[in-house]
Amino acid sequence: MILTFPVHKSGNEQGAFNGETGVFTAPVNGRYQFGLHLMVYGSAGTGYHYVIQVLQNGSQVHRAFTSGIRETSPGTYADHDGRYFQIELELNKGQVVTFYVEETTPISYSGYSMLEGKLVKMR
Repeated sequence: MILTFPVHKSGNEQGAFNGETGVFTAPVNGRYQFGLHLMVYGSAGTGYHYVIQVLQNGSQVHRAFTSGIRETSPGTYADHDGRYFQIELELNKGQVVTFYVEETTPISYSGYSMLEGKLVKMR
């Protein structure tokens, strides 16, 4: 599943990120930094495992494996788990980046998740 963020967009002055499709298109040549805070949730007391893949023009450039067990504390967000991933990529104008989640156990990501991308250095 490609991560999409159709609501809650801020910044994005040049429209480089399409929240409906989850695609970031580099507006200029340069080094870009991406940060993904992914808040997943499911049944308390259950384990989970998922893989985040960063795709550049459809090819995988990075993978991160995540697993855990949701706690069972009543009245809390114990059934939620948040992780932060960060990567920098050299992109040419028009190249695209997407974040893909490969689930090995069922997960859902919540509205507390966010993706940020910024130009660090123009070439």
